[in-house]
Amino acid sequence: MLSHDLLMNSFKLFGFKRTLEVFRYVESFFELHSSATEGKKIKTERKTVIF
Repeated sequence: MLSHDLLMNSFKLFGFKRTLEVFRYVESFFELHSSATEGKKIKTERKTVIF
C-alpha cells in the first residue's frame, strides 16, 4: 500500500511540474507578444507625432 501511495504522489508531482512547465511557456509567449506590441505602439505614436 505504501508503494502505491508513493507512486500516486509521484504521478501527481509529475503532473504538477508538467502543468507549471506549460504555464511557463504560455507566460513567455505573452511576454514576447506584449513587448512586440508595445514596440509597434511606440513606432505608431512616433509617426503620429511627427506628422
